Amino acid sequence: MSEIFDDKSALEKLVKLYQALHINTEIKMEGILKKNSTLLNGLNKDVAEISLLALQTQTLTKLNKNEINTDKLFIMLNHELQEKIEVMFSSLKRHRKFCIKPFQYKRRQQCS
Repeated sequence: MSEIFDDKSALEKLVKLYQALHINTEIKMEGILKKNSTLLNGLNKDVAEISLLALQTQTLTKLNKNEINTDKLFIMLNHELQEKIEVMFSSLKRHRKFCIKPFQYKRRQQCS
């Protein structure tokens, strides 16, 4: 990188600045994670369950495609899985009280 920058001291200052920003960002992130650990645990649980339901849906589709189960059984089980997925998504919507945007973590005014 030194060949790009003529002033070696300016490059060193820039690198130190970014290292300090990195450390500061990690400290802030750890604080946010600790402050919202209950919320994050709930979100992680819900997302894991949705992922499992999606995998079950894919497996059910493969079984039907390979004619291992009947169309009637596929329709019934697929409908049941879709209902469970809808319930899980509605559970995730409960957590929408937090407004999370890239590089910006804020609570909405009404949630204070």
